[in-house]
Amino acid sequence: MALAVVGLPEHIAEVVARWDTSDAPFARARQMGLPTAEALARLGIRLFTQERIAAALEVLQAAAALAPDDPALLTNLAIVLERSGDTGQAIAIVERSLALAAAPGDSWILLGNLKRKQGDLAGAQAAYEAALALEAICPLAWLGLGLIKQEQSQYPAAIACIGHCIEQSQASAPLLAILGQLFFATGQFEKSRGAYAAAVSADRQHPVHRQMQRETLFICAVFQGDAVGDALEIYERDRAAAPGTGDKDIRELLQMTFGLLNAHGHKQAAQRVAAHRVALFPTSATAAYQFQVIAGDCPLARAPDDYLVEYFNAFAGRFDQHLVQTLGYDIPRQLGAALAGLLPAGSRVDVVDAGCGTGLCGPHIRALAATLTGVDLAPAMLDHARRRQVYDRLVCAELTTFLANSPASYDVLLAADVLIYIGDLAPLAAASATALRPGGLLAVSIEQATTPGYELLSSGRFAHNPDYIHAIFAPHFTVCLCTPTTVRLEAAQPVAGHIFVLRRV
Repeated sequence: MALAVVGLPEHIAEVVARWDTSDAPFARARQMGLPTAEALARLGIRLFTQERIAAALEVLQAAAALAPDDPALLTNLAIVLERSGDTGQAIAIVERSLALAAAPGDSWILLGNLKRKQGDLAGAQAAYEAALALEAICPLAWLGLGLIKQEQSQYPAAIACIGHCIEQSQASAPLLAILGQLFFATGQFEKSRGAYAAAVSADRQHPVHRQMQRETLFICAVFQGDAVGDALEIYERDRAAAPGTGDKDIRELLQMTFGLLNAHGHKQAAQRVAAHRVALFPTSATAAYQFQVIAGDCPLARAPDDYLVEYFNAFAGRFDQHLVQTLGYDIPRQLGAALAGLLPAGSRVDVVDAGCGTGLCGPHIRALAATLTGVDLAPAMLDHARRRQVYDRLVCAELTTFLANSPASYDVLLAADVLIYIGDLAPLAAASATALRPGGLLAVSIEQATTPGYELLSSGRFAHNPDYIHAIFAPHFTVCLCTPTTVRLEAAQPVAGHIFVLRRV
């Protein structure tokens, strides 16, 4: 295994001579007979503590060239390499250190942290577990495991790991806040409120913890039956007394609370929030539609256009982070891979990304596209798609109308998480057949309905039975692929769905 060390004798001699003349403690240590490698190692650590990273790296590399089998020296070199931005080489150095001799748990924790930073979660988990095998009381290993489980959306396991960490160490504000996040993600709002309250007690100056305490207090009050207006007054008084980072205005707070209560099955509380939103914002298309849906009074066969525009314009700025990082959304990659497997090798075709949103599908289909057109109703979403610089054309239009007015214009039509806003798919199926050339491919995702046909969910989205997709597209399409998948997470649980690829006859 190659090591990132300075190996040329003349360069090592130059490093030693330079520090002999410029650093009295180093020169004195050498004069007293301390081996050069050890003197360099001590100097490197001192330079590192002084934040002189480049100098510390050069010195420790020289030391490691003189003593390549010193595990402690190699571990220190790895720490400096990581600080200098070379995580890959730092991992190689730590692994060599661990191979040389029985190592303390700290070395395994370092390896776990480095592998987690590089995205190797399986390797990181193995390293943390090795640390725990050496020392049962090892809070940093539990912390590392908890963060891995959180990243994998395995929230109950993450809660258990962070709980062990807190039991074995001081319950610091950051640890309590992580626990608050995990309880929040799993709908345990009272426990989340308690964790954030403890975090605020431990660090009263932290504005994010204070804001989360405020939000969870509001959610708990509504859930427990308090009047929404009374809970809002308390929220606003606290916000005025101690403004925090990420403060939500009333519109955003009510939208978030409605979504959370609804997703976790607290329908009555969600309905009270929805009713209060309509009273406060009577012109809001989002408030009106979501209240109709949660109240069970929505005869519509598709989500209204004014709702989609208002909702997604407001959501555009945080759409990617929330969908991909929080909800684990992977449909664009799945549809792109399915299309790549069905198109002839080297294909360059005309593609329309229907309901393109912020352009998450663009990078996954661009290599197949001679031309790539994105269509969406929400101008703010198109602004974000434009910044990706992968589309040849972006159009703000209602999808069915756009497709109906584009006869035989495309070879591929891609619709990721679009059908969830349309119940009756017959008009879209006919318009898609119009827009596609014979032999063209239609790739879509759906949420799985538990009833025949389609159903309107309390979220305002539509779910479809796969049999309905087969039937409604049959006059114009044959099915090439129908695969079960997880669409996203909701209330920390996977949402079942399917991806379809259909061919225009």
